[in-house]
Amino acid sequence: ISNCGIESMMLVSTFTPPNDILDAAVEMTNCKNCWAKNLTCSNFGNGFVADSWAKFITIQDCVYENGYNNGSARPFAFDCNGEYVLFQRCVGVSGFAHIVATQDSTPGPNVFLNITAQGTDQFDGGPHQRWAFSALFDNVGGTISELKIYNATSEGSGHGWVCGHSILYNCTPLTVICQEPTLAYNYNYLMGGTGTV
Repeated sequence: ISNCGIESMMLVSTFTPPNDILDAAVEMTNCKNCWAKNLTCSNFGNGFVADSWAKFITIQDCVYENGYNNGSARPFAFDCNGEYVLFQRCVGVSGFAHIVATQDSTPGPNVFLNITAQGTDQFDGGPHQRWAFSALFDNVGGTISELKIYNATSEGSGHGWVCGHSILYNCTPLTVICQEPTLAYNYNYLMGGTGTV
């Protein structure tokens, strides 16, 4: 699938918790040169996902709201497992746990630019599990308790090192965690921004 997009829509899911939750509002997989623009989604298990084999994807000016937190697999607002993916000018509003994330063996490079969390909850963000590669988090902020690139060790299902060769740039969470992998010639960077390091 190529050169396809979805634009200017409001997507609303209705379900009876905890069953029948739709996994994601927009999930792009096995596609390239595709986009999502000016979308708002409400009441989905996750928001916007660029999944495996998604390449040259743009998701911009989108809003994820009222996600359903089932306790174990907590919702992602903007999630990436593809490569050459750009998320920009997106907002997450309540009901999720992770504002931005990458997944298992995400190849990169990928960019999260001008992403904002809103609401009374404190969310987290950053690469999520098992060695994503080359992610840029630029001006990610709002009500985020932690933005982190680190060794998650046995957290979750054994997430281990979440990412390498990645950058937190001018981000504004309450707390920033940026660790360097113990492997030779593998680095992560923290540049500018605010928050307790």
